Amino acid sequence: MVPTASYSTCNSPSSPTDPAHICKVPYCKAIGSLMYAAVTTCPDIAFAMSTLSRFLENPGEAYWQAVKCMFCYLAGTHNHTLTYRAEQHELLGYTDTNGASQEHHHAISGYVFLIDGGTVSWMSHKQELVTLSTAEVEYVTAMHTAKECIWL
Repeated sequence: MVPTASYSTCNSPSSPTDPAHICKVPYCKAIGSLMYAAVTTCPDIAFAMSTLSRFLENPGEAYWQAVKCMFCYLAGTHNHTLTYRAEQHELLGYTDTNGASQEHHHAISGYVFLIDGGTVSWMSHKQELVTLSTAEVEYVTAMHTAKECIWL
C-alpha cells in the first residue's frame, strides 16, 4: 500500500453513479486471493489486507490501486523464502501496537514469533475494545502475545 495514502470511508464512492466503473473490476475476488496469501504464506501483508477488506461493499479507485500494488509486491517477492538456521531452536517474539490512529478508534495489535529466524506464528488484528490510554493498549497486546508464547 502507498504509505502516504489515506484509506478511509471518505475515499469510497458516495453517489450511485460513481461505482459503475469499479463494478467491472474483480475487487472481491482479488481481496479473497490476497487474504489466502496473507494467511498461508505472506504474513507481511496481513495489516494491508485487513485494511483493504473493510471496503468490500463500497470500494473506490484508491482501494483498487492499493490491491494492484499488493499484487506487484507479491510478484516481486515470490522468490523469497523462509529459512531456518542450524539446530538452535531459539524462539524469539516481537509485538507492536498502533494506537487509535484508524478512523474506527480501535488499536491495531500485532505480534510475530520466529524459530531460528523463520516466522512460525503471527497475528495482526483490530482490538475488540476502545481503550482509554496507550498503556492499556500495550497491556492488551502483551496479554495476547503472552498467551501465544505460552502455547508455542
